[in-house]
Amino acid sequence: MGGRGFGGGHEFGGGMHLLRMAENPRVREMLGLTDEQVGRLHKLGVESEKAAVQTRADMELHHIELRELLRAENPDHDAIMQKLDEVNALRGKMEKQHVETLLSARSVLTPEQLKKVKAFMENRGVGGGPGREHMMMEHRGGQGHPIGHPGGHAGAPAGSTPKSQEPPVQ
Repeated sequence: MGGRGFGGGHEFGGGMHLLRMAENPRVREMLGLTDEQVGRLHKLGVESEKAAVQTRADMELHHIELRELLRAENPDHDAIMQKLDEVNALRGKMEKQHVETLLSARSVLTPEQLKKVKAFMENRGVGGGPGREHMMMEHRGGQGHPIGHPGGHAGAPAGSTPKSQEPPVQ
């Protein structure tokens, strides 16, 4: 599902990106975040990250099991399809967790703060600039990551981290 992050569109930066932004004193001041809002966003980020780590771990285990089913000399079609359904269910679970975090984070901010976040992200080139009509706070852009996917990047499987761009040691 392309363009995951914090909702259904490509504005406002990734969910974890927004939650991390709340930790930045300059951003807190610019948005006028209260200590209570910062605390709520931080708690939300920690809870979301923990849930995503668990779901990604479950997905990885299921991928290993699927790989082994596929490697069998006589692959069991029904078992493979069942395991694939389980992997897809976990992907759906991760998307739901992501949207729950979006909605929870948005509920912490005032409408004026949401407008400021949108303007801030658009001015930084995150989300493709003005005129995008998508749900707020969604983007993989910059270093924003899908919610609960620290270090993830475009084109990488969920939960993966980018490979080093350095040439191999000879």
